Amino acid sequence: MAELIVTDYGVKANVAAVQTQAFQAALDACRDLGGGTVVVPAGQFVIGSIRLYSNTRLLLKTGALIKGSTNLDDYQTFGEEPDIAYLHSEYCVKAWHLPPYYFHALIAAYDATDITIEAEPGAIIDGQDVFDPAGEESFRGPMGMVFARVSGLTLKHYTIQNAANWAHVIARCKDVQINGVTVLGGHDGFDLHHSQTIEIGHSVIKSGDDCIAGYDITDLTVHDTVLNTACNSLRIGGRQLKVTRCLFTGPGEYPHRSENTHDTHAMVKWYAMAADAAVESTTFEISNSVMFQARNLVTYNYGDKVIMQDGQPLRVLSLVGDVIGQLEQTSKFFGHGQPVQLKLSQCRVTPPSGQPLLQIDDAATVVLDDVTLTAPTTIHRRGQPAVALSGHIEHQVI
Repeated sequence: MAELIVTDYGVKANVAAVQTQAFQAALDACRDLGGGTVVVPAGQFVIGSIRLYSNTRLLLKTGALIKGSTNLDDYQTFGEEPDIAYLHSEYCVKAWHLPPYYFHALIAAYDATDITIEAEPGAIIDGQDVFDPAGEESFRGPMGMVFARVSGLTLKHYTIQNAANWAHVIARCKDVQINGVTVLGGHDGFDLHHSQTIEIGHSVIKSGDDCIAGYDITDLTVHDTVLNTACNSLRIGGRQLKVTRCLFTGPGEYPHRSENTHDTHAMVKWYAMAADAAVESTTFEISNSVMFQARNLVTYNYGDKVIMQDGQPLRVLSLVGDVIGQLEQTSKFFGHGQPVQLKLSQCRVTPPSGQPLLQIDDAATVVLDDVTLTAPTTIHRRGQPAVALSGHIEHQVI
């Protein structure tokens, strides 16, 4: 496959000028050749929106720094959308102040196959926190990257920082491999709406908003990854969701921009919107992980439109072999007529001080197997006496 260097297409390193057109010329030449590698050498480069095509590998060499332009006019959507239906929901547009160009981004690919973005050590993509008074929440700017309907997406070894909105939009994509990626600051780390067969491993996500988000996800594996956030560690919904050997930790190193707070909201928050179609949930398991310092362990209040839990209901959330501690508040786990289970197996749990571990309703069941509590606690079911728990619990269903 061909190798093209952006500096051969008029791109100059370490100049203040925005060089979107020259970058795009290299990517277009790669497309016209049927694919290849487009190389970004060491140096600083400022660009607006660029588009990758099938069979393209964008390689950032050590010392390469791609910075997003601070001029909003340098960004576009290429006339494309990522099939996220709430962009056309009157309720969502009004509630979140969404502009019609919401999914404009620094780097994008649509309806493509075999896209790779890869970096040597030390390469950085910087969104520069571009401010948009007409954007989401009246301040969020462009996305870091948007991939829509891409089959065979590989993201490797780069750092992306200061994304003006989500760092990665991965929508209706399949066969996604993410390895060794670092996300610093900004908003959501990865949003995986309608995507399938995704692996995220050996990555570090330190975000101001949700680390990993998205609904209607099928076959997601997250492993050996750090999740540090000023919002929710996982805000996801779908089927065959598996997370293992991860560190969930708060408070967030970077602030939640709209609230100017650092504390982690929840380790797990279900995500399913009636405004968009989704598959029914099946397996959702978090295993052999450390979950440390957050307001809540889990947030589930089925039917709540405001927190986007009015779509497909959660059925079973399993926590297996996890160490859970420094929770600040009682977690609410309400099915509101839709049966739901929370299973804890082989876990060590430090409950919130002086508060119940959980509040549940008649639709919810809690199953405890081989669970050790480091302090006494209770679980409250609405309308019934609290169930007291302490020490080691061999097996109990509540």
